Amino acid sequence: MSAGIIAGIDKGIVGNTEVYGKTWHGLKEYAMIDGPVSLALAEETISFPAAKAPLYRMVGGVLTVIPNMFALVRTDSEEILHPQSVTDEYEVYQNAEFIQRIREHLLSVNPDATIDSAGTLFGGKFAFVSFILDAFTYDHDVSVTVQRMMLKNAFGGGAITGCLNETRVVCANTMRAAEAQGKVNESLAKFRHTREVRGRVADHVIRLAEIHESARIHREKVNSLTTVPMTVADVTNFLAALFPVPTGDTGKGKTITRRTNKQDAVRAIFETATDLQGDIGGTRFAMLNAVTNYSQHDTVTKSLDEAFAWHDVALGEGPRDKVNQSALDLLLTPTISGHAPVMIPA
Repeated sequence: MSAGIIAGIDKGIVGNTEVYGKTWHGLKEYAMIDGPVSLALAEETISFPAAKAPLYRMVGGVLTVIPNMFALVRTDSEEILHPQSVTDEYEVYQNAEFIQRIREHLLSVNPDATIDSAGTLFGGKFAFVSFILDAFTYDHDVSVTVQRMMLKNAFGGGAITGCLNETRVVCANTMRAAEAQGKVNESLAKFRHTREVRGRVADHVIRLAEIHESARIHREKVNSLTTVPMTVADVTNFLAALFPVPTGDTGKGKTITRRTNKQDAVRAIFETATDLQGDIGGTRFAMLNAVTNYSQHDTVTKSLDEAFAWHDVALGEGPRDKVNQSALDLLLTPTISGHAPVMIPA
């Protein structure tokens, strides 16, 4: 068994190998093709009948049904899908129905989405479909980011799962990586096999599509900054608004020094970082990257929360992401010099 793929039982199909390469494991159970995977082929690959089978025990020498206890079984191979029993509450959500929900609620409203891979794992306990929603790169950049969505059905102890991610799923390891990315970007959701599961899964697929559309709009806004140069005054006003230095009676030496140091640190990254020069040098896009570089790397210390405590007050939420969001909001303002600095209490 390699990363959850059981020889002779599990099946998979992996597309776009001419672009993203072959699978790392190279197992024959997972066929590889050029171009995207069709929905019909994905359905053929992961669909098998599953059912709840009654459990029995011997009572006085007579085989007797155990009330409200069932095994989950693949009826095409009689493989047990889950080592523990389930109750009458458990709703079997067939993979074929899983595919139908994908057809209705994802592909019908996102015609540009394509299937990247599909397969079963651990003898059919898990079935997944991985989609490419789009691939994008910012202007004057060479790196390409692929936005994917993974939907996973599960039998027994697992949950039905959906999330946005950037990993091509071809095994259990990459499936876990995709779920970890979904947890970080807050798109991950899991659903138990209850009678309400069909509607809840459909709603989440729609939500994922909406999140993806919001992300696309966000990328377009960020990309627009690649062509907007910053003057010396723009840089000064931007940093003053992002890290306001108290004046007058509210000014305290320690606070003034700390915020002035932050302004100087971001300015230095903006002016000297190698990957922020060239075509994007001096642009608002470069400044946004300078801020994210600073907030994610230069401030990783035990005093991080104290260092950015003013953002908790002014913006109402946690430090790093809100620093970056505040920077983006400022940079999307047509005239930075006309933007009022964030006010903080004394």
